[in-house]
Amino acid sequence: MSTLGSFLPRESEYLVLEPGSLYTKAGIADNLNPPAMVQTGGVLARLLVVAGTSGEFPHRGQPTRSSTNQNQLNNDPDPSSGPFFPQTAPTATALVSPSSSATAAAPEPGSEALPTYVFEPLPPDVDAIRPVKEGIVVDWPALTAFWKHLLITLGMRRARNTSAVLLSLPITWSRTDSERAAQILFEEFNVPCVYVVDQPLAVSCGCNCTTALVVDIGHETTDIVPIVDSTIIRHATFTLPLGGRDVDRILARSLANDEEFVTALGKAPDVNDARAVKEAGGVDASARGGLDGQPVGKLNIEIDGKKLSIDLSHSACIDVLVEPDAFGVNVLSIPAAISLAVTSAVEAERRQSLWENIILTGGSGQLKGLRQRLEHEMAPFIAATETSNEYQPKEIKWRDIPEYITELKSRPQDAGFIGASILAKVCGVKMRLTFGTDYNEMGPAAVYLKA
Repeated sequence: MSTLGSFLPRESEYLVLEPGSLYTKAGIADNLNPPAMVQTGGVLARLLVVAGTSGEFPHRGQPTRSSTNQNQLNNDPDPSSGPFFPQTAPTATALVSPSSSATAAAPEPGSEALPTYVFEPLPPDVDAIRPVKEGIVVDWPALTAFWKHLLITLGMRRARNTSAVLLSLPITWSRTDSERAAQILFEEFNVPCVYVVDQPLAVSCGCNCTTALVVDIGHETTDIVPIVDSTIIRHATFTLPLGGRDVDRILARSLANDEEFVTALGKAPDVNDARAVKEAGGVDASARGGLDGQPVGKLNIEIDGKKLSIDLSHSACIDVLVEPDAFGVNVLSIPAAISLAVTSAVEAERRQSLWENIILTGGSGQLKGLRQRLEHEMAPFIAATETSNEYQPKEIKWRDIPEYITELKSRPQDAGFIGASILAKVCGVKMRLTFGTDYNEMGPAAVYLKA
Protein backbone atom coordinates (compact mmCIF):
# COMPACT_ATOMS: atom_id res chain seq x y z
CA MET A 1 0.00 0.00 0.00
CA SER A 2 1.26 3.46 -0.81
CA THR A 3 2.21 6.02 1.79
CA LEU A 4 -1.00 7.90 1.09
CA GLY A 5 -3.06 4.76 1.46
CA SER A 6 -1.55 3.95 4.87
CA PHE A 7 -1.94 7.49 6.18
CA LEU A 8 -4.13 7.79 9.26
CA PRO A 9 -5.14 11.32 10.23
CA ARG A 10 -4.94 12.53 13.77
CA GLU A 11 -8.11 12.38 15.81
CA SER A 12 -7.95 16.15 16.21
CA GLU A 13 -8.16 16.55 12.42
CA TYR A 14 -11.37 14.60 11.82
CA LEU A 15 -14.19 16.77 10.54
CA VAL A 16 -17.79 15.63 10.95
CA LEU A 17 -20.28 16.85 8.35
CA GLU A 18 -24.00 16.18 8.93
CA PRO A 19 -26.18 17.78 6.23
CA GLY A 20 -29.86 18.49 6.77
CA SER A 21 -32.74 20.29 5.09
CA LEU A 22 -32.76 23.34 7.38
CA TYR A 23 -29.43 23.18 9.20
CA THR A 24 -26.10 21.50 8.57
CA LYS A 25 -24.04 20.46 11.58
CA ALA A 26 -20.28 20.50 11.23
CA GLY A 27 -17.24 20.60 13.43
CA ILE A 28 -14.17 18.83 14.71
CA ALA A 29 -14.96 15.31 15.94
CA ASP A 30 -15.50 16.03 19.61
CA ASN A 31 -18.10 14.84 22.11
CA LEU A 32 -17.33 17.68 24.51
CA ASN A 33 -18.51 20.66 22.48
CA PRO A 34 -21.69 21.14 20.43
CA PRO A 35 -21.31 21.37 16.64
CA ALA A 36 -21.72 24.52 14.63
CA MET A 37 -25.25 24.71 13.22
CA VAL A 38 -25.36 26.53 9.91
CA GLN A 39 -28.43 27.15 7.80
CA THR A 40 -28.21 24.83 4.80
CA GLY A 41 -30.01 27.39 2.65
CA GLY A 42 -27.32 30.03 3.19
CA VAL A 43 -26.28 30.21 -0.44
CA LEU A 44 -26.58 33.19 -2.77
CA ALA A 45 -26.17 32.64 -6.51
CA ARG A 46 -25.42 35.39 -8.96
CA LEU A 47 -25.13 34.92 -12.68
CA LEU A 48 -21.75 35.59 -14.18
CA VAL A 49 -20.86 35.74 -17.84
CA VAL A 50 -17.92 33.48 -18.56
CA ALA A 51 -16.44 32.87 -21.99
CA GLY A 52 -17.68 29.52 -23.20
CA THR A 53 -14.36 28.14 -24.48
CA SER A 54 -11.56 30.36 -23.21
CA GLY A 55 -12.02 29.60 -19.51
CA GLU A 56 -11.55 33.25 -18.63
CA PHE A 57 -12.02 34.42 -15.07
CA PRO A 58 -15.42 36.06 -14.43
CA HIS A 59 -15.88 39.69 -15.29
CA ARG A 60 -14.27 42.20 -13.01
CA GLY A 61 -16.56 43.63 -10.39
CA GLN A 62 -18.61 40.44 -10.00
CA PRO A 63 -18.46 38.39 -6.77
CA THR A 64 -16.17 35.38 -7.07
CA ARG A 65 -16.03 33.79 -3.61
CA SER A 66 -17.01 30.10 -3.44
CA SER A 67 -17.80 29.75 -7.13
CA THR A 68 -18.55 26.36 -8.59
CA ASN A 69 -16.40 27.27 -11.58
CA GLN A 70 -13.50 24.78 -11.55
CA ASN A 71 -10.83 27.48 -11.85
CA GLN A 72 -12.17 29.15 -8.74
CA LEU A 73 -12.59 25.91 -6.77
CA ASN A 74 -8.93 25.14 -7.31
CA ASN A 75 -8.05 28.26 -5.34
CA ASP A 76 -7.73 28.15 -1.55
CA PRO A 77 -9.21 31.45 -0.36
CA ASP A 78 -8.52 32.73 3.11
CA PRO A 79 -11.81 32.68 5.07
CA SER A 80 -10.73 35.81 6.90
CA SER A 81 -11.08 37.73 3.64
CA GLY A 82 -14.84 37.32 3.63
CA PRO A 83 -17.71 37.40 6.10
CA PHE A 84 -17.71 34.60 8.65
CA PHE A 85 -20.64 32.27 8.13
CA PRO A 86 -22.92 32.47 11.20
CA GLN A 87 -23.21 29.42 13.44
CA THR A 88 -26.76 29.98 14.63
CA ALA A 89 -28.59 32.94 13.15
CA PRO A 90 -30.02 32.16 9.71
CA THR A 91 -28.82 34.31 6.83
CA ALA A 92 -31.37 35.55 4.31
CA THR A 93 -30.11 34.52 0.90
CA ALA A 94 -31.56 34.19 -2.55
CA LEU A 95 -31.08 33.16 -6.12
CA VAL A 96 -30.78 36.37 -8.09
CA SER A 97 -32.66 35.95 -11.33
CA PRO A 98 -31.07 36.72 -14.72
CA SER A 99 -33.45 39.64 -15.14
CA SER A 100 -31.91 41.45 -12.17
CA SER A 101 -29.81 44.09 -13.91
CA ALA A 102 -28.20 45.14 -10.65
CA THR A 103 -26.40 41.84 -10.18
CA ALA A 104 -26.24 40.13 -13.56
CA ALA A 105 -24.15 41.26 -16.48
CA ALA A 106 -25.58 41.19 -19.98
CA PRO A 107 -24.50 38.11 -21.96
CA GLU A 108 -21.87 38.69 -24.59
CA PRO A 109 -21.54 36.89 -27.92
CA GLY A 110 -19.83 33.53 -27.50
CA SER A 111 -20.34 33.46 -23.73
CA GLU A 112 -22.57 31.60 -21.33
CA ALA A 113 -24.09 32.49 -17.98
CA LEU A 114 -22.74 30.52 -15.04
CA PRO A 115 -23.69 30.95 -11.39
CA THR A 116 -21.17 31.84 -8.76
CA TYR A 117 -22.07 31.26 -5.13
CA VAL A 118 -21.37 33.79 -2.42
CA PHE A 119 -22.41 34.24 1.18
CA GLU A 120 -23.90 37.61 1.97
CA PRO A 121 -26.89 38.83 3.99
CA LEU A 122 -29.81 39.92 1.85
CA PRO A 123 -33.21 41.45 2.58
CA PRO A 124 -35.59 38.93 4.15
CA ASP A 125 -38.15 39.25 1.36
CA VAL A 126 -36.15 37.17 -1.12
CA ASP A 127 -36.21 33.43 -1.64
CA ALA A 128 -33.32 31.37 -0.36
CA ILE A 129 -31.52 28.72 -2.32
CA ARG A 130 -32.09 25.42 -0.55
CA PRO A 131 -29.75 22.71 -1.85
CA VAL A 132 -31.54 20.04 0.24
CA LYS A 133 -35.31 19.73 0.24
CA GLU A 134 -37.27 17.09 2.14
CA GLY A 135 -34.09 15.15 2.76
CA ILE A 136 -33.09 15.02 -0.92
CA VAL A 137 -30.33 17.01 -2.66
CA VAL A 138 -31.88 19.13 -5.41
CA ASP A 139 -28.96 21.46 -6.21
CA TRP A 140 -25.53 19.85 -6.12
CA PRO A 141 -23.55 22.92 -7.30
CA ALA A 142 -25.06 25.04 -4.53
CA LEU A 143 -24.41 22.29 -1.97
CA THR A 144 -20.82 22.03 -3.16
CA ALA A 145 -20.32 25.77 -2.74
CA PHE A 146 -21.93 25.65 0.69
CA TRP A 147 -19.66 22.83 1.84
CA LYS A 148 -16.64 24.64 0.45
CA HIS A 149 -17.36 27.78 2.43
CA LEU A 150 -18.27 25.84 5.56
CA LEU A 151 -15.26 23.51 5.58
CA ILE A 152 -12.80 26.28 4.83
CA THR A 153 -14.31 28.22 7.72
CA LEU A 154 -13.59 25.20 9.93
CA GLY A 155 -9.93 25.36 8.95
CA MET A 156 -9.64 23.01 5.97
CA ARG A 157 -7.02 23.94 3.38
CA ARG A 158 -7.27 22.37 -0.04
CA ALA A 159 -3.63 22.76 -1.06
CA ARG A 160 -2.30 20.92 2.00
CA ASN A 161 -5.20 18.98 3.34
CA THR A 162 -4.82 16.59 6.27
CA SER A 163 -8.44 16.73 7.42
CA ALA A 164 -10.36 13.48 7.13
CA VAL A 165 -14.12 13.86 6.76
CA LEU A 166 -16.72 11.64 8.38
CA LEU A 167 -19.87 12.18 6.36
CA SER A 168 -23.06 11.43 8.30
CA LEU A 169 -25.84 11.23 5.71
CA PRO A 170 -29.63 11.10 6.07
CA ILE A 171 -31.29 7.76 5.44
CA THR A 172 -33.16 9.35 2.51
CA TRP A 173 -29.95 9.81 0.50
CA SER A 174 -29.51 7.12 -2.13
CA ARG A 175 -26.30 5.24 -2.78
CA THR A 176 -25.75 7.43 -5.84
CA ASP A 177 -26.08 10.54 -3.66
CA SER A 178 -23.53 9.15 -1.20
CA GLU A 179 -21.08 8.38 -3.98
CA ARG A 180 -21.48 11.85 -5.45
CA ALA A 181 -20.89 13.43 -2.04
CA ALA A 182 -17.68 11.41 -1.69
CA GLN A 183 -16.64 12.45 -5.19
CA ILE A 184 -17.09 16.11 -4.26
CA LEU A 185 -14.97 15.72 -1.12
CA PHE A 186 -12.13 13.99 -2.98
CA GLU A 187 -12.08 16.10 -6.14
CA GLU A 188 -13.09 19.53 -4.87
CA PHE A 189 -11.62 19.48 -1.36
CA ASN A 190 -8.67 17.11 -1.80
CA VAL A 191 -9.50 15.26 1.42
CA PRO A 192 -7.09 12.40 2.26
CA CYS A 193 -9.85 10.01 3.33
CA VAL A 194 -13.62 9.79 3.81
CA TYR A 195 -15.91 7.62 5.88
CA VAL A 196 -19.64 7.55 5.13
CA VAL A 197 -22.14 6.56 7.82
CA ASP A 198 -25.93 6.64 7.95
CA GLN A 199 -27.21 9.21 10.42
CA PRO A 200 -29.47 6.75 12.29
CA LEU A 201 -26.46 4.51 12.99
CA ALA A 202 -24.53 7.52 14.28
CA VAL A 203 -27.50 8.41 16.50
CA SER A 204 -27.63 4.92 18.01
CA CYS A 205 -23.89 5.03 18.58
CA GLY A 206 -24.24 8.39 20.32
CA CYS A 207 -26.81 6.83 22.67
CA ASN A 208 -24.62 3.78 23.27
CA CYS A 209 -26.98 1.12 21.96
CA THR A 210 -26.80 -1.38 19.11
CA THR A 211 -30.54 -2.12 18.89
CA ALA A 212 -32.89 0.84 18.82
CA LEU A 213 -35.69 2.60 17.00
CA VAL A 214 -34.50 6.02 15.85
CA VAL A 215 -37.24 8.63 15.42
CA ASP A 216 -35.69 11.69 13.80
CA ILE A 217 -38.19 14.56 13.51
CA GLY A 218 -36.61 17.16 11.26
CA HIS A 219 -37.75 20.34 9.59
CA GLU A 220 -39.53 18.78 6.61
CA THR A 221 -39.50 15.02 7.18
CA THR A 222 -39.56 12.44 9.95
CA ASP A 223 -37.37 9.36 9.60
CA ILE A 224 -38.30 6.25 11.58
CA VAL A 225 -35.48 3.73 11.38
CA PRO A 226 -35.25 0.39 13.23
CA ILE A 227 -31.71 -0.78 13.98
CA VAL A 228 -30.97 -4.33 15.11
CA ASP A 229 -27.44 -5.33 16.12
CA SER A 230 -26.03 -2.17 14.48
CA THR A 231 -27.76 -3.00 11.19
CA ILE A 232 -30.44 -0.79 9.66
CA ILE A 233 -33.56 -2.75 8.73
CA ARG A 234 -34.19 -0.81 5.55
CA HIS A 235 -37.40 -2.51 4.46
CA ALA A 236 -39.01 -1.34 7.73
CA THR A 237 -37.83 2.25 7.46
CA PHE A 238 -40.41 5.02 7.09
CA THR A 239 -39.91 8.61 5.93
CA LEU A 240 -42.95 10.79 6.54
CA PRO A 241 -43.47 14.26 4.99
CA LEU A 242 -44.13 15.67 8.46
CA GLY A 243 -41.86 17.88 10.51
CA GLY A 244 -41.25 21.18 12.18
CA ARG A 245 -42.26 23.05 9.01
CA ASP A 246 -45.84 21.83 9.37
CA VAL A 247 -45.92 22.82 13.05
CA ASP A 248 -44.60 26.28 12.15
CA ARG A 249 -47.25 26.90 9.51
CA ILE A 250 -50.16 25.86 11.71
CA LEU A 251 -48.78 27.80 14.66
CA ALA A 252 -48.34 30.92 12.51
CA ARG A 253 -52.00 30.80 11.45
CA SER A 254 -53.11 30.25 15.03
CA LEU A 255 -51.01 33.13 16.37
CA ALA A 256 -52.27 35.45 13.62
CA ASN A 257 -55.79 35.00 15.01
CA ASP A 258 -54.67 35.92 18.53
CA GLU A 259 -55.19 39.69 18.76
CA GLU A 260 -53.45 39.91 22.11
CA PHE A 261 -50.32 38.24 20.74
CA VAL A 262 -50.33 40.32 17.53
CA THR A 263 -50.53 43.50 19.62
CA ALA A 264 -47.69 42.39 21.89
CA LEU A 265 -45.53 41.36 18.92
CA GLY A 266 -46.25 44.57 17.05
CA LYS A 267 -46.91 42.91 13.70
CA ALA A 268 -48.69 40.02 12.08
CA PRO A 269 -46.67 36.88 12.84
CA ASP A 270 -45.16 34.89 9.98
CA VAL A 271 -43.62 31.43 9.85
CA ASN A 272 -40.29 32.70 11.17
CA ASP A 273 -42.01 34.26 14.17
CA ALA A 274 -43.88 31.02 14.79
CA ARG A 275 -40.62 29.08 14.68
CA ALA A 276 -39.10 31.48 17.18
CA VAL A 277 -42.09 30.97 19.50
CA LYS A 278 -41.79 27.21 19.15
CA GLU A 279 -38.06 27.15 19.83
CA ALA A 280 -38.49 29.45 22.82
CA GLY A 281 -40.82 26.94 24.48
CA GLY A 282 -44.10 28.57 23.51
CA VAL A 283 -45.85 25.26 22.81
CA ASP A 284 -46.39 22.28 25.09
CA ALA A 285 -47.27 18.99 23.42
CA SER A 286 -48.33 17.38 26.69
CA ALA A 287 -51.14 19.93 27.04
CA ARG A 288 -53.04 18.18 24.22
CA GLY A 289 -54.50 14.76 23.63
CA GLY A 290 -56.33 14.40 26.93
CA LEU A 291 -53.24 14.32 29.15
CA ASP A 292 -54.19 17.45 31.01
CA GLY A 293 -57.74 17.84 29.78
CA GLN A 294 -58.63 21.02 27.94
CA PRO A 295 -55.48 23.18 27.90
CA VAL A 296 -55.76 26.34 29.92
CA GLY A 297 -53.24 28.91 31.01
CA LYS A 298 -50.36 30.65 29.31
CA LEU A 299 -46.67 30.09 28.67
CA ASN A 300 -44.37 33.06 29.20
CA ILE A 301 -41.47 33.37 26.78
CA GLU A 302 -39.06 36.02 25.59
CA ILE A 303 -38.14 36.69 21.95
CA ASP A 304 -35.74 39.43 20.89
CA GLY A 305 -36.13 41.13 24.23
CA LYS A 306 -39.92 41.07 24.09
CA LYS A 307 -41.78 39.24 26.84
CA LEU A 308 -44.77 37.42 25.38
CA SER A 309 -47.57 35.29 26.81
CA ILE A 310 -48.65 32.36 24.64
CA ASP A 311 -52.01 30.77 25.26
CA LEU A 312 -51.78 26.99 25.62
CA SER A 313 -54.51 26.59 23.02
CA HIS A 314 -51.87 27.30 20.38
CA SER A 315 -50.20 24.01 21.33
CA ALA A 316 -52.76 22.35 19.08
CA CYS A 317 -50.20 22.86 16.30
CA ILE A 318 -48.42 19.75 17.60
CA ASP A 319 -51.43 17.64 16.63
CA VAL A 320 -50.30 17.61 13.01
CA LEU A 321 -47.52 15.18 13.99
CA VAL A 322 -49.82 12.68 15.70
CA GLU A 323 -53.14 13.32 13.91
CA PRO A 324 -52.22 14.58 10.41
CA ASP A 325 -55.56 13.54 8.92
CA ALA A 326 -57.27 16.17 11.09
CA PHE A 327 -55.37 18.81 9.11
CA GLY A 328 -56.05 17.29 5.70
CA VAL A 329 -52.62 15.65 5.47
CA ASN A 330 -53.06 12.14 4.07
CA VAL A 331 -50.03 10.41 5.60
CA LEU A 332 -49.38 8.05 8.46
CA SER A 333 -49.09 9.61 11.87
CA ILE A 334 -45.77 9.26 13.66
CA PRO A 335 -47.17 6.86 16.31
CA ALA A 336 -48.73 4.63 13.63
CA ALA A 337 -45.51 4.60 11.60
CA ILE A 338 -43.51 3.69 14.71
CA SER A 339 -45.80 0.71 15.33
CA LEU A 340 -45.53 -0.44 11.71
CA ALA A 341 -41.74 -0.07 11.75
CA VAL A 342 -41.46 -2.25 14.84
CA THR A 343 -43.78 -5.00 13.58
CA SER A 344 -42.13 -5.02 10.14
CA ALA A 345 -38.56 -5.04 11.38
CA VAL A 346 -38.30 -8.14 13.55
CA GLU A 347 -40.23 -11.17 14.70
CA ALA A 348 -42.53 -10.94 17.73
CA GLU A 349 -40.00 -12.11 20.30
CA ARG A 350 -37.60 -9.27 19.45
CA ARG A 351 -40.04 -6.38 19.20
CA GLN A 352 -39.81 -5.57 22.88
CA SER A 353 -36.14 -4.66 22.41
CA LEU A 354 -37.22 -1.91 19.98
CA TRP A 355 -40.13 -0.61 22.09
CA GLU A 356 -37.76 -0.28 25.03
CA ASN A 357 -35.04 1.54 23.08
CA ILE A 358 -36.69 4.43 21.26
CA ILE A 359 -34.43 7.39 20.50
CA LEU A 360 -36.19 10.68 19.83
CA THR A 361 -33.85 13.05 18.03
CA GLY A 362 -33.94 15.87 15.51
CA GLY A 363 -34.52 19.55 16.18
CA SER A 364 -38.30 19.27 16.08
CA GLY A 365 -38.18 16.20 18.30
CA GLN A 366 -37.23 18.33 21.28
CA LEU A 367 -40.54 20.16 21.62
CA LYS A 368 -41.71 20.46 25.19
CA GLY A 369 -43.85 17.49 26.23
CA LEU A 370 -43.50 15.67 22.90
CA ARG A 371 -42.20 12.46 24.48
CA GLN A 372 -45.19 12.27 26.81
CA ARG A 373 -47.57 13.00 23.96
CA LEU A 374 -46.08 10.30 21.72
CA GLU A 375 -46.10 7.80 24.57
CA HIS A 376 -49.77 8.57 25.19
CA GLU A 377 -50.60 8.10 21.50
CA MET A 378 -48.58 4.88 21.19
CA ALA A 379 -50.13 3.24 24.27
CA PRO A 380 -52.96 1.55 22.28
CA PHE A 381 -50.39 -0.17 20.04
CA ILE A 382 -48.85 -2.08 22.96
CA ALA A 383 -51.99 -2.57 25.06
CA ALA A 384 -52.39 -6.12 26.32
CA THR A 385 -55.33 -8.13 25.00
CA GLU A 386 -56.74 -11.58 25.60
CA THR A 387 -54.52 -12.96 22.84
CA SER A 388 -51.30 -11.37 24.15
CA ASN A 389 -48.37 -13.67 24.87
CA GLU A 390 -45.14 -13.42 26.83
CA TYR A 391 -43.58 -11.36 24.04
CA GLN A 392 -46.08 -8.52 24.41
CA PRO A 393 -44.15 -5.31 25.24
CA LYS A 394 -45.04 -3.98 28.67
CA GLU A 395 -43.95 -0.36 28.33
CA ILE A 396 -42.23 2.21 26.15
CA LYS A 397 -38.76 3.33 27.13
CA TRP A 398 -36.65 6.13 25.75
CA ARG A 399 -32.89 6.12 25.27
CA ASP A 400 -30.81 9.21 25.88
CA ILE A 401 -27.23 10.32 25.53
CA PRO A 402 -25.22 8.59 28.30
CA GLU A 403 -24.63 10.46 31.55
CA TYR A 404 -20.86 10.28 31.16
CA ILE A 405 -21.06 12.64 28.16
CA THR A 406 -21.77 15.40 30.63
CA GLU A 407 -21.40 18.40 28.34
CA LEU A 408 -23.93 17.23 25.75
CA LYS A 409 -26.19 14.81 27.60
CA SER A 410 -29.03 17.35 27.55
CA ARG A 411 -28.84 17.77 23.75
CA PRO A 412 -30.47 14.69 22.19
CA GLN A 413 -30.75 16.59 18.92
CA ASP A 414 -26.95 16.27 18.67
CA ALA A 415 -26.86 12.50 19.24
CA GLY A 416 -25.90 11.94 15.60
CA PHE A 417 -22.95 14.31 15.80
CA ILE A 418 -21.79 12.73 19.05
CA GLY A 419 -22.04 9.24 17.56
CA ALA A 420 -20.15 10.31 14.43
CA SER A 421 -17.42 11.82 16.62
CA ILE A 422 -17.13 8.53 18.50
CA LEU A 423 -17.00 6.53 15.27
CA ALA A 424 -14.18 8.74 14.00
CA LYS A 425 -12.03 7.55 16.90
CA VAL A 426 -12.81 3.84 16.68
CA CYS A 427 -9.91 1.78 15.37
CA GLY A 428 -12.20 -0.52 13.39
CA VAL A 429 -13.59 2.43 11.48
CA LYS A 430 -10.12 3.72 10.69
CA MET A 431 -9.39 0.49 8.85
CA ARG A 432 -12.48 1.06 6.70
CA LEU A 433 -11.64 4.60 5.67
CA THR A 434 -11.78 5.29 1.95
CA PHE A 435 -8.46 6.84 0.94
CA GLY A 436 -7.53 8.78 -2.14
CA THR A 437 -5.79 5.72 -3.59
CA ASP A 438 -8.98 3.69 -3.17
CA TYR A 439 -10.93 6.42 -4.92
CA ASN A 440 -8.44 6.51 -7.81
CA GLU A 441 -8.70 2.74 -8.25
CA MET A 442 -12.44 2.18 -7.78
CA GLY A 443 -14.04 5.58 -8.23
CA PRO A 444 -16.82 6.98 -6.01
CA ALA A 445 -18.15 3.47 -5.37
CA ALA A 446 -15.09 2.90 -3.17
CA VAL A 447 -17.00 4.28 -0.16
CA TYR A 448 -19.15 1.13 -0.30
CA LEU A 449 -16.74 -1.39 -1.83
CA LYS A 450 -14.12 -0.64 0.82
CA ALA A 451 -16.61 -1.07 3.65
